[in-house]
Order: sequence, then structure tokens, then C-alpha cells
Amino acid sequence: MDFFEAVEKRYSHKERFLPDPVPLADLERVARAGLAAPTGNNTQCVRLVILPDRAAVQPLCDVVPTEGLLTAPAVIAVLTDASAQKGQYNFEVEDYAASAAQMLLAVTALGYASVWLDSPYFDEDKQREALNVLGAPEGYRLRVVLPVGLPDGAGSRRGKMPYEERVSYGKLNNAFLTEKLRNFLDENGKLINYPSKRKFKILSWFYLASKFESGRKYTEKEVNELLRDWHTFDDWAMLRRDLYDSRFLNRENDGMFYWLEEKQPSINDFNAVPFKHEFEFERALTIPVADRDIMVM
Repeated sequence: MDFFEAVEKRYSHKERFLPDPVPLADLERVARAGLAAPTGNNTQCVRLVILPDRAAVQPLCDVVPTEGLLTAPAVIAVLTDASAQKGQYNFEVEDYAASAAQMLLAVTALGYASVWLDSPYFDEDKQREALNVLGAPEGYRLRVVLPVGLPDGAGSRRGKMPYEERVSYGKLNNAFLTEKLRNFLDENGKLINYPSKRKFKILSWFYLASKFESGRKYTEKEVNELLRDWHTFDDWAMLRRDLYDSRFLNRENDGMFYWLEEKQPSINDFNAVPFKHEFEFERALTIPVADRDIMVM
């Protein structure tokens, strides 16, 4: 399974598993994927315990009989060893989270399902019981339990928020552009008319350019469709041309493909006077695209 396919297909399986055993070789592949994860300061503090069958899983299930463990044919428990830390920073949380995330993807890639179980072990009594079952010495902590198996039917999936609501470019703040363009945007953030004043027109170019993904190539049709989604006056050809002429977009000579310029224009490139007493305008628009204060809506 392709990596990005595994990313898309992964979900938290909170229902029953089929009783089919999981081959030890598959569990070991998952574990190796977890151990290949990044580790802060190379402390490698993550320790894994493979429970390969129901007989091994049951004692842990007796501690906390959650839905995810009641029918799981196998489990991988993720622990951290505090004694492995070195230096002034503790990377246990970062390390186990990275390790667990990679194992969840590996589980999906092999055709199985899993779920991240940790909250039952926030209770210190349950934590101690679980550590005892796993034979963990002092200084260890159980972080996550990952049941592994074939799902008994299609598991429920909760939707994700739209990409545009969670991804920013440069800074998690879109207040500047939306505030300055408030008289030109509808309730959905679409341009309702093209500003006639140059300073607002320049702002609209920065705003529209922020809707494009850096590093991606777009056909002319895709550019038109994207621009059509972000304005209401049906003149995407003019907007496309202005974004190209103002060097926000570049294109191949035959016009077949467009892309966002890696180095975006600055306000100084337009020979425009910034808003009176608003130095933030100039500051915000002179930052390269990778660091600028523009958020995709």
C-alpha cells in the first residue's frame, strides 16, 4: 500500500476485531516501523512489548477491559524508559507519540486496524497494574496500547475538519488581510468585487495567491476553477492574468501549467504607498511566501 494511501485509510477502530490471529512477522514489522521513528536527542527511550495472542492480551485486558482490547487478537504496548533521557530536555512524549503514529500507519499498510488507547492508563492505579502485567521495572511508564487485528466490519470514521481551516502559511493569523478586505469579501471569504483602488487590489492579489499550494503545478483549468471558488464576479481570466503579471504566479511558455512563485512579491515591488501609520502592512507583505503572515481561509 502506498504511504499516502495508508495515511488516508488509517482510522481509529473502536469496534470489534475478528478472531483471526496476526502473524508474529507482521507484528514485528509494525514494531520495527515504530522504532524507526524520530527520537529526541537520540535517546531512543521507547520500549515496545508485543502481546501476540489472546492469551498474552487477556491479563492486560483484565486491567482495563475497554472495547478495543476485548476482542483484539494482538497488542503492542508502547512504554518509555525515563532513565534513557540525557541532557536538560525530556523527549519521552515526543518519542512515544512519533513511534505510535508510525506504527498506526504500518498497521494500516498491512491491512489491519488499530486504535490509540491511552486515557485508561492515566489513572495511576491502572498504570501500576498494567506495568506489573507487562513486567516493566521502576522508571518505565505505559504510554499507549495499540490493539492490532482485522476489523469485524467497517469501522466508524469521524470526519476531519477542512484542510483550509487547519493549515496556515507563515503564521496562524489571517486577521490582517481579511480585516483590510472586509468590504470586498462575503461571509464565505469570496471577493464580491474587484477593488478599484490600487492598494486594495494589491491586497486582493496576496489574498488570492494564498489559496494556491506552494510547490504544486496547476493546469490553466485548475487555476480558473480555484479562482472561481474565491470570487463571485465571474472574471477568473482577469484574476489569473493579474496574478501572473504581478509575479504571484508563473507559468510555462505555452500556458499549460501554472505554479505559485517560490519568492513572492513584496509591497515594495508594486511602488505603492502603504496605509498611513500601518507599518504592519509593509512588514506583512515583504516576508517570503514560506514565512508570510497569510493564512489560507
